[in-house]
Amino acid sequence: MPKFKDDLLLIKKKHRSGRHSDGNLPPPLPPHFCNEKNVTASHDQSIKKDRSNSLSDGSRGSGDEEDGTNKSIFDGFSINGTHNVKTYEDKDDYDEESENRFWRKWNLREKDPEKTRRKEEEKKIRDEEKRTRDELKKKKTEEKLSKIQRKLRKKVVPGVNAQNDVMDFDNVQYCENSPIPLFIKKCVDFIEEKGLLVEGIYRVPGNRAHVDLLFEKFKEDPHIDIGSLDIPVNACATALKGFFNALSSPLIPSNFFEELLKTCDIRNQNMRYDALKKLISKFPENNFIILKYLTSHISKVAQSSSVNSMDAKNLAICWWPTLFRPQFTTMEKLTSTSKLLEDIVIAIFEENTYFFFKY
Repeated sequence: MPKFKDDLLLIKKKHRSGRHSDGNLPPPLPPHFCNEKNVTASHDQSIKKDRSNSLSDGSRGSGDEEDGTNKSIFDGFSINGTHNVKTYEDKDDYDEESENRFWRKWNLREKDPEKTRRKEEEKKIRDEEKRTRDELKKKKTEEKLSKIQRKLRKKVVPGVNAQNDVMDFDNVQYCENSPIPLFIKKCVDFIEEKGLLVEGIYRVPGNRAHVDLLFEKFKEDPHIDIGSLDIPVNACATALKGFFNALSSPLIPSNFFEELLKTCDIRNQNMRYDALKKLISKFPENNFIILKYLTSHISKVAQSSSVNSMDAKNLAICWWPTLFRPQFTTMEKLTSTSKLLEDIVIAIFEENTYFFFKY
């Protein structure tokens, strides 16, 4: 008689190979457990009844078998694709101890306590790693929000508004016979002369000491030549952005904020640009003229992007917080809005001729 272990391995191998037609049924008992003969079922109803008494759930029958019958509690097994009914020739052939040992060892394959413990430990480790990742992600988003809020916070720029807490276009000095503030004009001229080919212009910040020096010298003499100060062009670009940050209100008026966001919902680009152009034309006169002048300058910087690596998209990333200065209270608001504002500024920089020069 073959050993129990060898029979069990054979059953497992057959079970894995998918030779049984019904995957819900357990494998048949080894041949030496009982003296059995196969009787092919000839009717679907008989098969259904036989299956109701099978050990598909690993139990020892439903308990409704009639006394004195020689039907096996394992009726309905499928062997080699054929439904069969197994019977015992003699009740004395039934070995309950061997049967229990067989099913106990078979169930250990599915319900190994050590394996279950390992799975639980692995799940705890995965949950802990996920919690750590979530906490790290939350911390990074909070740091990002804090950083952007610092950039958007109103700044007191030395030399420009040291005497006043706020500054607007009514109390700045303008160029003679020009609607452009003198400080903006001098900075733009210097950047276009020295900085169009400087890599990372507007992205790489200038030294704070050089920026402060520029504002102080401009306060002493508004007609000073910036080139005579011997400061890097990046410091001048940082000072120009600082000038707009020091204004009492952003260059793109905040009361147009929601309407500008609504234009992003327009799928057709031509219609979207038309709606955006109508809104820009409603800006206050000073805001419209200065934004027109600034975008013309930005367009010149973007034309040299092959050298300075600052195309319209990169420039928009640097400028949209300064132009809009929105206040975000939650990270969700920042994530849902920042990309839209960036897209609006990209469109204004790329199509400034359409928005400001075509009527």
